[in-house]
Amino acid sequence: MPLPPDSQAEELTTRGQALLEQGDPREARPMLEQALALWQQANHLAGATHTLELLALAARRSHLPLLAKEYLLQALLNRRQLGDRPHEAELLTDLGNLFASIGERAAAIAYYSQARALYQSLLDREGEGVVLLAIGKAHQEAGDTQAALPYFREAFPLLRGTARWTEEVSRMEQLADTLSLAHDIFGAFGRQGKRATLEEIADTLSSRAAAGSLTAARLSETFSAMMEHLSGFVGALSPDQRLKRDLDALADPDPKQRSEAARRIAAYKPAAAIEPLFDALDQERVPAVQQAIVQALCAYGDPLFVARLRPLLHHIGEHVRLEAAIALAELGERDLDQQILEGLKAQDSAMRAQVIQALERRGDPANGHALLPLLQDRDPKVRSKAIYALGTLRYLGAIDALIAATQDRYQVVRWAATRVLGEFG
Repeated sequence: MPLPPDSQAEELTTRGQALLEQGDPREARPMLEQALALWQQANHLAGATHTLELLALAARRSHLPLLAKEYLLQALLNRRQLGDRPHEAELLTDLGNLFASIGERAAAIAYYSQARALYQSLLDREGEGVVLLAIGKAHQEAGDTQAALPYFREAFPLLRGTARWTEEVSRMEQLADTLSLAHDIFGAFGRQGKRATLEEIADTLSSRAAAGSLTAARLSETFSAMMEHLSGFVGALSPDQRLKRDLDALADPDPKQRSEAARRIAAYKPAAAIEPLFDALDQERVPAVQQAIVQALCAYGDPLFVARLRPLLHHIGEHVRLEAAIALAELGERDLDQQILEGLKAQDSAMRAQVIQALERRGDPANGHALLPLLQDRDPKVRSKAIYALGTLRYLGAIDALIAATQDRYQVVRWAATRVLGEFG
């Protein structure tokens, strides 16, 4: 006897949430979409709202902010209909975070402000502190430190003593105090009567410390350390400081730090980092770091790098050879298809998945035939990635294999096959 719609919806929601927790938002989405339809069929507003919130999370983790926004707005309407004011405040905060993540700071601040008013009416000091911190961060990322500081100062007393009072927030409080003090001390020395910039403050502190001022030395050390530590959190470093931090990290003894530095450089691609990246690549011996550096260089999209990366096609490490082949192909090098396709036979399932994604990005339907054997891969995640790639490539020759995959023993594979077949029409 089939389960009633709400029971089916609850089961699908639970499975979708489990997939999200396992880091598989793409596989979770179709399951949650079906759950949402069943909740709506059963007129179960609370269940539908919870599922919309999970779908928003899945969309954000899949880098689909506009879709996430639609889910959050619908969930917000539902929470208001349910009269659930605490969750309404959380959704307003989530919408603020979403708009902040895509650079729409005015919209983010508007949602944060609504959330703040609601938290105040609920006497929720912690929630109010969270959104005040977020408003300050939005102003900070817009380059207006002076506008940010009052919000930071209001937030810290509300957060202190709560679970939100982390070491990073504590350091941020120290940074805000230091910035406020620095502006008060050095504002009068800005050019033409204007307040000094953060760079002017740092330079002034440094020069006075060099001249023998112990107070300036202590303040300069604290200021530099906190600007370095919190650069990713408040965007406080200047471009030159950011570059220096990342180039220094390329020589860090910890391979993880070196890899992270390469990934950070790939995000903003400073011209001054190109030669240090190549130097680091020549000296590096850890394959995972070498891969990260190759990815960073590929991010520049400069065909002139091809000749310098080509020797890596003969690297002793299989992962590095493959990373180089993918990068060179994306930079316009031809006749590398066979070397890239060889990666589909690698023993490492992560490597096979990486090649599938590279072929998917290239968008050439001719590669669809090479992906068909991956529908029999021993790893269900690799099978599902191959299915989605075939869908992206619109490889109609896969239809019979996709139909067979709808009977796979793993739910994620069955869902992927069903979804792609539906997209094929």
